[in-house]
Amino acid sequence: GTKFMAAIVWSTNNFGGTDHDLCPHAMGSSPLSSYIWGCPYCNFCGFSDDFSKRYTDEEKNKILNWLKENYPPTIEKPDQDASKKKSDEEEFEEQAYRRSNLKYDSLPSYKRYEIAAELAKLANESNYEIGKLYLRSAWCARANTTIAEDNKDSDNYEISRLIDSRNSIIDEEAMNIEKNLDRSELVGFTMADFYIKIANNIEKREISDEKEKLSCYCALAAQLRSSGENTKAEIFMKKAEQCKDSDKVSGLFKGLRNSIKIERKYQSKVIEYLSASLNDDLDPNQQLEVTLLLGEMNRRLEKYDEAKKYYSKL
Repeated sequence: GTKFMAAIVWSTNNFGGTDHDLCPHAMGSSPLSSYIWGCPYCNFCGFSDDFSKRYTDEEKNKILNWLKENYPPTIEKPDQDASKKKSDEEEFEEQAYRRSNLKYDSLPSYKRYEIAAELAKLANESNYEIGKLYLRSAWCARANTTIAEDNKDSDNYEISRLIDSRNSIIDEEAMNIEKNLDRSELVGFTMADFYIKIANNIEKREISDEKEKLSCYCALAAQLRSSGENTKAEIFMKKAEQCKDSDKVSGLFKGLRNSIKIERKYQSKVIEYLSASLNDDLDPNQQLEVTLLLGEMNRRLEKYDEAKKYYSKL
């Protein structure tokens, strides 16, 4: 019964490429967050269709009781009684309040997908559907790149300057790679592949200027993190931490590592549900997709033998 402001995605693009675990990157703002809504009062989360769907009283009570027990309201129930006669000024103030406080994205996007996945479980949805919702949770944690543990602001100017990928060393390596890339290598080539190649070259390179070195390593760590290549991102975070003045951006490292921890938690859930889905009635395209995703999730969690098993099945 709570009214809140929401967003509907009218169009998007995938000009930013696609990661190997099928995570799409739009050029401009990502629509991932806007697909999933969360009621700011009761924390019910789902796609727009889930909010227009009719539920029986029994279903409603089951959902509400589960939400109260697991994700209780954090705000007071807003007074939105439509039967009350309101002046134009009161109506205007209420609309302004809803716009500024009662919005679909009060919870972080990864948490909204998590709740949607748990509700799908409550509704006995398929392992495939639940696994795909957890996959989107992982993507959203990745899209955040950094997630603060204490919600305190770090030195955003300093961090944004240091993770700017327009770094002269990175630019130089990027131009060399572009020059020497074989056309056959471009099939299925992603931005992650490109930055892994850059990272591999820079790992072997000696950089004398401490400021340039810190900037380069921070930029690479953030860039690899944004594609979910977290094992490689961690290598460059450790290298950056050895640099002079790295304490200035300790907030960046904490935020990167926290977002990686959250993403990995969801990736474990993806493995749990998509593994179970292989025993269900999947069509051939879904089987192919699930096998690929299980290979990717295990690789990203550094379970390489398991990853190999699923890749060989592809």
